[in-house]
Amino acid sequence: MSHRRDPERVRARSPRWSRGSAPVASRAALLIAAALSVAPAGVRAQRPVSDSALAYYRHGRALLEAGDQRIPSPLGLLDAVTVWEDFLGIFGRDHVSKAEQAFRTALSFEPGFPPAAIAIAELAAASRDEEWLARAADALADAAAHADAEPDVWIWRARIAALRRDPAAPGFAARAAALGADPSLARLAAARSAFALGHDSLGAVAYFAGLDSLSEEGASTYYAELGPVVRPGERASWGGSPPDRAEWLRRFWRRRSLESGADPRERVAEHYARVAYASEYYRRAGKRRIQMVADDPLSGDTVLVEGRDLGLDDRGTVYLLHGEPDDVIRTTSCANPNESWLYVRPDRRFVFHFAALGSGQQYSLVSGPVSACLGRADQVNSANVDVVVQALEDRRDLDPRLGIQATRFRTGSEAIGRAPTPVAAQRVLLSFTSDVIRFESEARQDAMEGLERDSYAADLGVPIPFFYDTYAFRGAGEATDLVVAFAVPGELLPSQEAAGSFLYPVQLVVALADTVDQEFFRADTSRTFSSGVSLRPGELLRTALELAVPPGRFYTHTVTLRTTGEERVGGAYGGPIEVPDFSGPGLAISDVVLGERGTSWRRGDVSMGLVAPRRYPQGSTVTLFYELYGLERSDEAVRTSIAVTPIRGGVGGFFRRLFGGGAGEVKLEFEDVPEPDETGAVQVLRTVDARALEPGGYRLEVEVAIAGTTVKRQREFVILDPDETSGP
Repeated sequence: MSHRRDPERVRARSPRWSRGSAPVASRAALLIAAALSVAPAGVRAQRPVSDSALAYYRHGRALLEAGDQRIPSPLGLLDAVTVWEDFLGIFGRDHVSKAEQAFRTALSFEPGFPPAAIAIAELAAASRDEEWLARAADALADAAAHADAEPDVWIWRARIAALRRDPAAPGFAARAAALGADPSLARLAAARSAFALGHDSLGAVAYFAGLDSLSEEGASTYYAELGPVVRPGERASWGGSPPDRAEWLRRFWRRRSLESGADPRERVAEHYARVAYASEYYRRAGKRRIQMVADDPLSGDTVLVEGRDLGLDDRGTVYLLHGEPDDVIRTTSCANPNESWLYVRPDRRFVFHFAALGSGQQYSLVSGPVSACLGRADQVNSANVDVVVQALEDRRDLDPRLGIQATRFRTGSEAIGRAPTPVAAQRVLLSFTSDVIRFESEARQDAMEGLERDSYAADLGVPIPFFYDTYAFRGAGEATDLVVAFAVPGELLPSQEAAGSFLYPVQLVVALADTVDQEFFRADTSRTFSSGVSLRPGELLRTALELAVPPGRFYTHTVTLRTTGEERVGGAYGGPIEVPDFSGPGLAISDVVLGERGTSWRRGDVSMGLVAPRRYPQGSTVTLFYELYGLERSDEAVRTSIAVTPIRGGVGGFFRRLFGGGAGEVKLEFEDVPEPDETGAVQVLRTVDARALEPGGYRLEVEVAIAGTTVKRQREFVILDPDETSGP
């Protein structure tokens, strides 16, 4: 799956930067912090009034409620580097570390004291620190040893065990349920435990079962664990009673599954896998947050990921949103450690640029590669222009615009060397800096759009190309029936032999997302094709899926194919799609279906074979089908013209380069008096003799006219050379 990424599997143009390194200034600052590791008296927490477990537990809670001590350092020497809490955390003197110490002191007075044990577990779960997790596991074990152990102790014991991938985690969750724990929290604990141990199906079942008995506390916990995957519009609609929130969560995962073509259970499992991976590799190193000044383009190099922090740096947030990047680039000759991540999705590409600014310990999302390299887009000068060129050239495969920028900078670097005066050289640099700021402003907007959504590219196995075609017809009420025809090259599919037959099991999914109204529609099926012999090149497995959707909206669609056997292959395509509206009055014509004689697909009284590739051997007869709407019973004739003409230029040039030829055309004209049904619809099935057509690309246009009204539809198809096959 996408979360099994090896963090070292990245492309780098120079030796990989070590996370452990720190700038000299930062190391010096740490020495100063060590000497000044006692906070001023005004911010010291009061000691417990008595030596008891309860007193130290309350002291720890008070420390957490006090929060960060955001105070200036003595003489302001450290203000430019970081704030006090970051340094104090290194030495265990921050409020969180001191609170954890107070809870441990409480346990020294009363081993197994449940509130303190749970508090330590909460902090350990937030930090994911291995030492803290181990201490939390020991404290919870002592608390669980009491005969009257609270169910919450077992809930947290399962949580910590899941974070440590302890096989005992499911048993702890089951114990919590047996002791009467909140059913939704107990099932969520079981889900986390199963996900952590790689039992994704069991985890998904437990996760959704928890929604059936969702409590107020359970709803808050479920919602919090979604993190940045919740979009602004969705966040605004969260609320209501627990049953309302349970339905909200179900709709949430249905939307995500429809967008990706994956099952909701698969998408939930992927989310928790991403959380686990990001928590392991992309934890925030400090508590400082670099802020963006939106009104100043020169100080806006850092893109703030507001409200999306689960203890991760910005790489972790992006990882939760989009999973493993398709490509990662680093340029280590830059002033800052940097990474650029590329995501390729069916409908678009996302590129995110990160830099470890300041102390070099925490990555922030920045506007573009120059900001990532230098810290600010306006810091280009004659001394670092070559480094900037290198950073841009490293990333030319991520965005074609970066290659253009690199070429301009390379030319500019040479121009600087030839400049007659320093003033002339500065003018060249200012020109390039202006271009960089303008480009990075555009790149920043692209990154912000990527933060407004999440995505999932399902692991379909070995990629396989396949054909699909879409046809729209009038549906019931005001809906439009969308038919999606598939044609899969049989020789590329793994087969299973059974009882002398070759079986080809596949799963097909069609999903449409209305990105404005946030509505989603899906159709899927699992089918097993059988053949007496193994399929040969050029032989296609064909089928179709249908779904009814509201017309006239802006949709993006995804079509997914995957095998369901042990050997996994698959593929996915998608993008914007228009769904026409046939519900209004007046004459209208459906999409034109190009196929062949057969019975594999049926609509109303018509049966035919679908030819999704729209590719025919030379000498074929083309079967076409369409529907007319808005007709009335009368004696008036409908005039129909069907014309087949070679494609010239554009797509036609592409076809001719592939197949050659393209000469010849066909034209049919006729009149008839239709007999529409009670809805005013007529089905039309015709054949076109294409035997005289030479190999090449053609456009078939159907024009229908009645009572001064004319409607048209067209389709393109290919006549193959005799040496060609219908496969891809």
